[in-house]
Order: sequence, then C-alpha cells, then structure tokens
Amino acid sequence: MAAGKETNMRVCVIGTGYVGLVTAACLSHIGHTVVGVDVDRRKIARLREGLSPIYEPGLERLLRVQVDGGRLAFSEDVEPAIAEADAVLIAVGTPPRVDGHVDLRHIETVLQTLKRALERAADRAMRLIVSKSTVPVGTARWMAEWFRTSSLGSQVLVVSNPEFLREGNALRDCLYPDRIIVGAEDARAVPLIHQLYRPILEQTFPTPDYIPPRPEGLRRVPLLWMDWNSAEMAKYASNAFLALKISFANEIANVCERVGADVMRVMEAVGLDHRIGPHYLRA
Repeated sequence: MAAGKETNMRVCVIGTGYVGLVTAACLSHIGHTVVGVDVDRRKIARLREGLSPIYEPGLERLLRVQVDGGRLAFSEDVEPAIAEADAVLIAVGTPPRVDGHVDLRHIETVLQTLKRALERAADRAMRLIVSKSTVPVGTARWMAEWFRTSSLGSQVLVVSNPEFLREGNALRDCLYPDRIIVGAEDARAVPLIHQLYRPILEQTFPTPDYIPPRPEGLRRVPLLWMDWNSAEMAKYASNAFLALKISFANEIANVCERVGADVMRVMEAVGLDHRIGPHYLRA
C-alpha cells in the first residue's frame, strides 16, 4: 500500500467517460492520488489542462483544483499507471451488441492489459481490482477465475462496486451516496475497500464551495457487503425499478388525461405515501 496517510491510496481509473471521470475527480478530492487513463489522446490532453469533455455541474472546477494540486493526473499509458497503483478501478463502456447481449470486449482488453502490467511490475503486492462498469451477473466471478488461471491469482482481489450516478447530480451522488454496494468473496478485500471509501463512509472530507454542500444530518454512508452476483444484480434491479416507476407515472398520466384528473396532484398524493416515495413519479 501507498506510504503516507492511512486513507491515502494510489488509484488507477481505467476509462475517463462519465463514470470514470467523476469517480477519479471525487477520489482525488477525498485524499487519494489518482491517475485516470484512456486511449483517447485528445481527451487526455484536455483533461491534463483541467478541461472536462462532458458537462456535469461543478466537475470542471473540481478537475482543475485536483489537477493543479497534483492529486489527479491523466495518461494514455495504462501499464505504468496500473503497476504503481494499489487499486485499479475499471470504468470502461459495456454497450449492447446487435443481439441484445452486453459487449464485454473492452473489459477483456482491460484484463489483458492488467495481466501484462502486473507481470512486469517490480513488486508483487496485492492489487484491488474494482469493477465499476455495468456488467451482466457473473462477470466479477468470471474475472476472478480469469486471474486465477494466470500467475496472478493470489495477487489480485476482484470486487464488484456498481455506480449509481445521475446526470446533473453526479458529484453529489458520488460524494454523498445513499449507499455503497460492494460484492466481494475474499475477506482480504474488506480493509482495502474501507481504506478506499473511508472519507465518504465517515463523511470526513472537506466541503469547499466548488463541490455540492453536504446534506444536512449526513454523518455516515451505509456500506453493503454481498457476493459478486448479488452486487451485479443489485445494479440491474435498481435500474429496472426506477424505470418501472417512470413508466408507471406515464401510464397514470394517460389515464388522468382520459378522465380529466390532474396528474401532478395525483402523483403528489401517491408520493407522500412513505412506502412509495415522491422520486421518479413525475410523468
């Protein structure tokens, strides 16, 4: 592990898309030394200047502060970043294929790169491999088995750590999450995950004016431990339920239009039921 403060880790984030970039910026803000890597050289050049390729409220200013402070760097050279890291977060795209299945080619490429980098690394220290990408159930288990068949089996700890970021609220969701879900099947991952997320779990990081204010009363964030498959399924279940609420609200809007009811008042009444809640009920 990295020298220095107990909470400091050297983190490599593979993929600087929406999830990877927000995660890298927030992890550097809470005290880690982070390198974001991507194959897009133009994007990396802009990121090194603190310029965000995506619009997300507050993100560009946070990037500039972290880059200028030396806590966040960007590179297109992935293998050295992996070799020097304590934790590697995988945040690459997993688009659908034409047959509807998830395309895992980017994940497979990352695994091959990880293998080369760790085999060439000067040390044989334990690495935490964190899957942030949205992947089919069974992917973390497949990744762990893939490493076990190589010479790196005892050197790698694979965990599933799904993200729940909303566009327009990504910094808030990353720094003040409702919960952090971790799928792990090796007890050695427990202290490493705590080390990675402790400032968020205990809400001890500073809140300058360039990040969203801490919600009133928030003192701790729940950390939910489960097996790999359950963590991956939790992501799909959450997405499906949110989509269901939106679809339900739209259907109720259609009924309200036919019968002459005010859908806004109807959904307000429904949302005040604590068993249902008001979120995602706007038609």
